[in-house]
Amino acid sequence: MSGPRNLLWILPLILVAASPIWWPLAGSFLKPRGDFTSKTNMLPPPPRTFTLEGVNYIQTTGGKEELRLITRKISTLADETQLAMEEVRATLYNTAGDPLEIDGGVAFYDTSKQILTMLDNVQVAGRDGYEVRTDALRYMVKDRTIKSAELVELEGKNIKVKGQGLFYDLDTGAFRVGGRVFFDTW
Repeated sequence: MSGPRNLLWILPLILVAASPIWWPLAGSFLKPRGDFTSKTNMLPPPPRTFTLEGVNYIQTTGGKEELRLITRKISTLADETQLAMEEVRATLYNTAGDPLEIDGGVAFYDTSKQILTMLDNVQVAGRDGYEVRTDALRYMVKDRTIKSAELVELEGKNIKVKGQGLFYDLDTGAFRVGGRVFFDTW
């Protein structure tokens, strides 16, 4: 029994018999390098975002309602403290609890700074029958003030005022229109 046919069964027999010698070397050579478990732990957590439709958002302090937002759609942005809204009606309350309604197409609310920014054909329905129209305004919840740097139209009974910029204090009811002011009465 000699020849190449004998080598076919002797070669695997030698490999198996010598495996205690070469197996640890081959195992260490074929072992994956690096620590794969720590890399998965280093991934940032997924962002916590949401989108809701038909929302009635109410903010209270000390049991008193400060702000009510009724919106067709609300969603969070990359920062969890930022809310983006579409087709918004905001109801603002002064310290006496008197409401002031503002309608706008788009709004952004920063919950940490408590600033509501409204854009796109903003209309304010005042308590005294006045109506204010502008392209953009900001409401500072903590100060209870409305500010706008855009063109402003204020219209009421027998009066029409146009100007650049607006400041309105909800608690005192005082307002100021800035820039070149046009005043018309009849």
